[in-house]
Amino acid sequence: MNIAVDGTIFHLQAAGGISRIYAEIMPRIVKLDPDVRFSLYVKPPYRQQLPNAPRINVINLSRRDWRPSRIWRRVGPYADRLLAAATLSADAIWHATYFTLPPRRVKATMVTLYDTIHVRFADLLDKPRDDALRVQQRASLQAADLVWCISQATADDAVMLFNLPTNKLRVVRLAPDPIFRPLDAIEGSSPTPKPFLLFVGGRGAYKNFAELLTRYGEWDRRREFDLVVVGANWMPEERAQIATLGIDDCVSLLHRVDDGRLCELYNRAAALVYPSLAEGFGLPPLEAMACGCPVVAAALPVIQEVSGSCPFYFDPARPESLMPAVEAAIRVGHEAERVAAGKAQAAIYSWDTTARETLALYRELG
Repeated sequence: MNIAVDGTIFHLQAAGGISRIYAEIMPRIVKLDPDVRFSLYVKPPYRQQLPNAPRINVINLSRRDWRPSRIWRRVGPYADRLLAAATLSADAIWHATYFTLPPRRVKATMVTLYDTIHVRFADLLDKPRDDALRVQQRASLQAADLVWCISQATADDAVMLFNLPTNKLRVVRLAPDPIFRPLDAIEGSSPTPKPFLLFVGGRGAYKNFAELLTRYGEWDRRREFDLVVVGANWMPEERAQIATLGIDDCVSLLHRVDDGRLCELYNRAAALVYPSLAEGFGLPPLEAMACGCPVVAAALPVIQEVSGSCPFYFDPARPESLMPAVEAAIRVGHEAERVAAGKAQAAIYSWDTTARETLALYRELG
């Protein structure tokens, strides 16, 4: 069975969960089925490490064949060039990592749908590139034979927002890496001498980080608990907000944190605060729970689906409910029963399961 995987995501993303999906499942799939052969189309240099295993054939394309800057100009030009110098078998299954279309006729096409955020938050994501992505996303999903949705909530959105038939949607969930676990001894130094709340991931628009800063700045216990942020460098507007709130000495940023260090942070944190207004799956809460860290999260259907009753939920329509949820997490979140429940919930998911279920999708198409 020939699987052609376009490597778009390894060029678009320097860090994050999407590229990790393929790095985790492709080596597992070739171990599960000796008849599977992957062709992964990329152009060096890559922004992330590529999956490496027997029968994963990395095909490096030239600059002429690879035009990432033109991906979203109109539907199809990227794929037209992608394989201009490569051979794509007619019996291949095309797996689009980021809404590409196959350059020529293939046996079947599968697209992974991670979330519907660009459609749901079109008023916030309103640049020309965002508009083009919405066009490309819809065209790719409509053309696909199967759409892999990473949560049931995402599948429900796909029906509502893209009018996709349920008979071509399949739900295969993701998983936290096994590196995230309780540590008997934490070797790394603490980022602050005080207890701290932890924020992990992107901070743009729908991530609701500005609201977290506002509520934290008003919190009467902010001098007891610092806020440690893991992610990209500060944006100018974030620096300005922190200065206006007078919390410069309470908020710190950690950049380029690897999984080992992130595990230490989860183990040290008083709570992970995850106020995002939309997600396709939500890995950080599971990672935190696997480490025994309490989680405060917005009561979104997808977070409730994936993380169950373990987080301390707040109502995103009532931002004033955020810090009371944080208070509850600090007060009882580290109790043995709650920690055990969180670890058990996180243990439901594994990359081995994700790989087996993805292989089943390939076999369905093959």
